[in-house]
Amino acid sequence: MDGASEFGIYWHVALPVVRPTIGAFTLIAFMGSWNSFLWPQVVLQSSDLFTLPIALNQLIGLYNDDYGALMAGTLLAVLPVVLLFFLLQKEFISGLTEGAVKG
Repeated sequence: MDGASEFGIYWHVALPVVRPTIGAFTLIAFMGSWNSFLWPQVVLQSSDLFTLPIALNQLIGLYNDDYGALMAGTLLAVLPVVLLFFLLQKEFISGLTEGAVKG
């Protein structure tokens, strides 16, 4: 590290240490904002601005349910979260087990 710039020190020393934490936080924060239901339902007035969970809730009727559209929408809602988990799986698992104590 002798002669490295501040960015070089950050890139080679600090970033590898916090990388699992950043990956776990990214996945958890994305899931929290992707699945938000109550606040957008209270705030949004136009059906053009509804988030995916609110739009899926609109498919549930009082006397009839469109199960095909509901299942297709649920698959579309789950797909980005699953893809992000598979991309960040290594960082997510190591980030959660980083503070575990053996023994």
